[in-house]
Amino acid sequence: MLACVHCSIGTYHDVDAGQCRPCPKGQYQPISRKTTCIECPTRTTTRTNGSIDADQCVDACPPGYISPTGTIPCSPCDVGSYSPVYGRTQCMMCPGSKTTRANVAATEIEECYDFDLEFSSGIYSYGNASVRFTPTSKCTNLYLNLWMHCSTCDRILEITDAHGHSVLRLDIRKGFIDATLHGCQTSIKSFGIIENPRWHSLGLYVINSNVTVTIDDKELYSPHTCTLSTLLEPEDYELTIEGLFFIGSVTALNLWDATSNDVELSSLQKCSDDNQGNNLKKWMAPFCAASVDAMMLTTVQVLLVRMGVYV
Repeated sequence: MLACVHCSIGTYHDVDAGQCRPCPKGQYQPISRKTTCIECPTRTTTRTNGSIDADQCVDACPPGYISPTGTIPCSPCDVGSYSPVYGRTQCMMCPGSKTTRANVAATEIEECYDFDLEFSSGIYSYGNASVRFTPTSKCTNLYLNLWMHCSTCDRILEITDAHGHSVLRLDIRKGFIDATLHGCQTSIKSFGIIENPRWHSLGLYVINSNVTVTIDDKELYSPHTCTLSTLLEPEDYELTIEGLFFIGSVTALNLWDATSNDVELSSLQKCSDDNQGNNLKKWMAPFCAASVDAMMLTTVQVLLVRMGVYV
C-alpha cells in the first residue's frame, strides 16, 4: 500500500518502478510520501535535484543562455548552437553544416542558417572579410569550392602567407578566370558564365600541377601547368574576400587537401538538383563526393561567422 512507502521530502514515489526518486531539477517536494513533485514557477528552476522547498526555486538561465546548474550567472550559447528553454545546462548544436550569427544568443533551431557572406553595393562595398587558418600538414593537392553570385566579380578571393605574399588568387575578367598559384598564373576560358548574376558553384582543383576549374556542371581545364611541389605548408595563412573587387554573396566556402582519389569532379556538380541556379537546395556539393579520408583544411564559413560578418 502507498502508506507503507516512506519517500522522504525532496523525493517522490515512482509507482511504476516501486521506488523513491529525487525530484528532478525545476521541481521540489516539501511533504513526504508523495507520488509527484511540484513545478517551480515560470522562469525559475532549482540548482540541484531533490529540492524540498519553493525557496530553492531561483532565476533560471533564459533561452539562448546556459550554466552548469541552469541558473544565473549564465553564458550565451556558442556560435553554431542554441538553447530553446529556460534552465538549460547545455546548448543544442545546429544540424548539419548550419551555424548561427555571431554575437547572438540563439534561442531556436530557426536561427541556424547556411552561412552567407554578403558584400553590398552601397556604403559597405569596400569592406573585406578575412580569416586565418593553419593546415595540419603539407598540402600538395588542393580543392576549393564555393557558391557565389556577384555583380562585381573582379577578384573572388586571395590566400596570403604570414609575410603577405600571395599564395592563391582567383580573379575574373571578361570571358576568363585567372588562377594564380605562387605567382604562376593560368587563364581559363569561362565563356562569360560566371558573370551571369545567378548563383553558381565554383570549384578550383589542383592535382599534380594540373589546374581545373568547375563552374556549375562544366569542367574547364588550364592550357598549361604550374609546377609546384607544395601549395600550402603547415603554417599560418589568411584568406580574404574584398568588397573593392567583389560585390555579391558567397556561401559554403570550403578548402580541402585532396588527393586524386578523394574528390571526383564529375560527381560534385551533380550533387545539386537546382537546374536554374536560383536556390541552394543542396549546397553541400563538395562533401557528397569526398571520401572519409579527405582532410578538410578549414571550413571558412564557420570561421567567418565568428569574425562577426553578417548573413
